[in-house]
Amino acid sequence: MVSGMGGGEAVDSPQKSTPTSTSIDTLLGLLRIRVKKGINLAVRDVRSSDPYVVVRMGKQKLKTRVINKDINPEWNEDLTLSVSDPNQPVSLTVFDHDTFSPDDPMGDAEFHISIHGSSKDGT
Repeated sequence: MVSGMGGGEAVDSPQKSTPTSTSIDTLLGLLRIRVKKGINLAVRDVRSSDPYVVVRMGKQKLKTRVINKDINPEWNEDLTLSVSDPNQPVSLTVFDHDTFSPDDPMGDAEFHISIHGSSKDGT
């Protein structure tokens, strides 16, 4: 379960440690996504799965912690994305963590955000 509107493990970080004035000028706000839980997830290992969630928006990529051997995981984690283009979709993918092989995708979803209360004439 996911509900919209802070912080998670940053997987891809920008190469510069300080934001440029351009990125500050284009920042519209922050989007906090609360990753709550999974219900009856697919079994990808012998008897269970080791699920985690990856959230992407543009070049940003955040992920939850891995919950070992649980097809009904409860993350209760907040992940925060910087929004500079509200037309970019937000994608969520659930993976099964594997130690000796690539992680298995278990499911995904995508949603779009929009900025309410603004118009072309600025009112």
